[in-house]
Amino acid sequence: MLTKKWRYLLVATWLLACATPAIAARLMGGDSPNLSQQQWVISHINADGRTIVINDVTYRLAATVKVHIVAHKHGSLDDLRAGMRVGYRLADNGKGQSVITEIWESGGDR
Repeated sequence: MLTKKWRYLLVATWLLACATPAIAARLMGGDSPNLSQQQWVISHINADGRTIVINDVTYRLAATVKVHIVAHKHGSLDDLRAGMRVGYRLADNGKGQSVITEIWESGGDR
């Protein structure tokens, strides 16, 4: 059984974690968690080729990608364009490759 002191420490740690926006979004299942303060900007997107260039780094897109746009909750790859600031979530595709599984507009264009 946890002592009172340890229970308070555990609760305080939990509250601190929830106060951090990135962790709170993950814990609460938010649609567009802000995993970093860095600004990622799309340079190029090739929806047919399943690739996207963000801050001069090329990423592969998963077979199904969730897209969230500020103007409306859900979007498609066709809504993404060069110059758009975004956040994204990477995951393993089961073949040892990282792919973008979710991408969201994080603010106005440059």
